[in-house]
Amino acid sequence: ASMRRVLTVLGAVLLIATLGFALALYRDASLQRGRILPGVSINGIPVGGLTPAAAKVRIEAVVAERLVQTLGIRAGGQIWRPTLADLGVHADLDDAVAEAFALGREANPFRRLVTRWRLRRGINVSLRFSRRDDEAIRAVVARIAGEVTAEPRDAEVTVVDGAVVLTQAAVLGRVVEVEETVGRIRSAITQGRREVEAAVVVRRPRFTTEAALAV
Repeated sequence: ASMRRVLTVLGAVLLIATLGFALALYRDASLQRGRILPGVSINGIPVGGLTPAAAKVRIEAVVAERLVQTLGIRAGGQIWRPTLADLGVHADLDDAVAEAFALGREANPFRRLVTRWRLRRGINVSLRFSRRDDEAIRAVVARIAGEVTAEPRDAEVTVVDGAVVLTQAAVLGRVVEVEETVGRIRSAITQGRREVEAAVVVRRPRFTTEAALAV
């Protein structure tokens, strides 16, 4: 009988605690309806208590700061510095805000309870940056290739008083390997590097300066 009373009391206490916690969750959910729950941040920036639209505005400054960063691309002794936005990088901002808003609103009651408990210490949602495809990179590389690519030129000679005289030194040609360079830029973006070397192939002329001088 004594044990039964203890179990009855414990059951009542547990029921009251559960009801109290459920009531607190309901009251918190009502207060935060349409808003991200307190304790949530995106890339370290607090967004708890904000509507998804307001959170998006707050994070856009971080996105803009990241996308104006440049990647140095070296080719043919020159360097180009397109921005990450020029290279097709974009932020998955809508996904991050949606993920932030969903925290503590899981359909599973147990998962919702665990998340609400974790929110007491804070939960950070990572803002991911990605690319839809390589077309923007390919367009940048095509512009670089247009400035760097040059056909090789043969040396030119003439005969003066019976002697062979060099009149034009040979010039090396260059060609940018577009797809290889696109791959290098893609890897540099993924790895967070600040510079990358384009794939440039040097083409020798058929008649070199050395050959002309040896005539």
